[in-house]
Amino acid sequence: MPNTESELEAMFHNARNLIAPGGILTLDDLYGITTKKAITEGLGANPVSFTNYKANRPETPGLSEIMKLSELLETDVHQVLAILLNSIR
Repeated sequence: MPNTESELEAMFHNARNLIAPGGILTLDDLYGITTKKAITEGLGANPVSFTNYKANRPETPGLSEIMKLSELLETDVHQVLAILLNSIR
């Protein structure tokens, strides 16, 4: 599990490099490159609430969380929304 900021950044860097060419299409894909814990830490979210509820229900993140995730991954918000929508289907 990531403990340092550099480990988190490496995970997010790997994810961002895979998002644009279509290597990450769903949240499960994203969690395969990062982890729910890493996303939780990056978002500054409540770990229990996020990992037990929001991480498993792609329809639940609010707009502010979607925008934060977009910033965290340094990717377009539309790509993050596409990942969430693909995860709902």
